[in-house]
Amino acid sequence: MVINAKCNDCKEPTKYVVGFFDGKNGIHGCLYACHNEECTIKQIKELSASKEIQQREKIQFANGDKDMYAGYIAALRRDAKVSMFKMAQIAGCDPAEYSEYEHERKEFDPKVYQRCKEYLNTVRNRVCNLGEYMKVKNDEVRYYQPRFKRWIDSTKWDSIAERLPDENISIITQVMNAEKDGDCSWLIWKCCDHVLDNIRAIAKKIDGLT
Repeated sequence: MVINAKCNDCKEPTKYVVGFFDGKNGIHGCLYACHNEECTIKQIKELSASKEIQQREKIQFANGDKDMYAGYIAALRRDAKVSMFKMAQIAGCDPAEYSEYEHERKEFDPKVYQRCKEYLNTVRNRVCNLGEYMKVKNDEVRYYQPRFKRWIDSTKWDSIAERLPDENISIITQVMNAEKDGDCSWLIWKCCDHVLDNIRAIAKKIDGLT
């Protein structure tokens, strides 16, 4: 919150609200971000986000090596309308630990994964594998691929791509190569709006130079 306090008094014209918070003793307010690439607060936040993405990608690959996919379990759970609290009971762990599994902050225990998968498949009353199920779950692919493609096909793309952080390029590449939502982790989809905001901000800067 110390970092956010510095944003409160900042007069940066590109500053915008990204969320709200409620604290103790009636303390509440807004959470801010901006498009100023020279802002030290923005750089700190992006560095932190980059490290988080790298850590979750590492966990995603580790899970994948064992044929375990947190995104698949999360999709099954939402489709079956099962709460995370209930899933924690099925998994035999506390809700906080289950949340870490599903949000790829912790490698899935193979026994826990199997229990979750078997329970959710039973609830849905049919057995399906990752490919079969995710074929009809392409909302994110259908939404984000056309938006990135419009920028990639634009005459500004080469100039924009030169200025984008490497992690943004990595996210775009993964999204454009995805055939179904399950090909990318939930964190990648979560970051797409931020990447698009970065692209728009860079495009505006380029327009100002021409």
